[in-house]
Amino acid sequence: CGGVCKACVPLASCSDGIQNQDEEGTDCGGVCSPCFSCSDGIQNGNEEDIDCGGSCAPCPTPPEILETCSDGIQNQDEEGTDCGGVCAPCFSCMDGEQNGDEEGIDCGGSCAPCTIAQAEEYPRCDDGTMNGEEEGIDCGGICAPCFSCGDGEQNGDEEGIDCGGSCAPCEPEETMEAYATCDDGIINGDEEGIGCGGICGPCFNCNDGSQNGDEEDVDCGGSCAPCAS
Repeated sequence: CGGVCKACVPLASCSDGIQNQDEEGTDCGGVCSPCFSCSDGIQNGNEEDIDCGGSCAPCPTPPEILETCSDGIQNQDEEGTDCGGVCAPCFSCMDGEQNGDEEGIDCGGSCAPCTIAQAEEYPRCDDGTMNGEEEGIDCGGICAPCFSCGDGEQNGDEEGIDCGGSCAPCEPEETMEAYATCDDGIINGDEEGIGCGGICGPCFNCNDGSQNGDEEDVDCGGSCAPCAS
C-alpha cells in the first residue's frame, strides 16, 4: 500500500484516538484497558479521587479543620502543642515559675520531683509535712491556724472547749455546756427552764399577765388552760 498503490490503513491500536477493534469506547474496553465511568465506585482513569476530578465532576473541597487550643496539634500561632500564642502560655521545667502541673518552681508534676529543699521552700497545706512557715503539720503560717487542747477555744476537731476529738474526752457537763441550745429539750447552759431564759428567750408562765409562749391569749390557750369562749 502507499505510493502508486491504494492508501495504507493505519494499524488499529489502543492509543490511536479512534474507537475501533472491539473497543467499548475510544481506546478502552475490549482488547484495551477497561473503560472507566464517573459512577463505578472506583478511582480510575484520570480521576483525582473516587468518581471525581479529572474528566468527572470536581471533587468536593474537604471541610475546613477548626483550629483550637485543644486539638492536639501545633497550629495557629502556637509556640507548642496547644499552648502559646492565642492559647495559654506554654510552660517549661526551666522557666523559674511554678506553672502547668508543677508542685513547686520547675519541679513536680510532669517535671522532675521536687527535692526536700524545694518542698520546704514551696510547702503545701496538704502534704502531711511540717514545712515552710507552718507551726504544725499543715497548719499555721500560710495554712489554717493550728489548735491546741489548752487554748481556751473550741477548734480543730474538739467537741467542746479543749476537749473531745484529738483532745481528752469531754466530761458530760462540758459537752452539755459547750452545746447548749434553745431547742435541745434540756435545761443546760444558763437556761432558767427547758429552752428558755439565759441566752434563750425569756421563760413564760400562765399567770404573768402577758400573751407569750404558745398562748392563744393572755395566760390562756396553748400549754395553759383553755381560753374562755
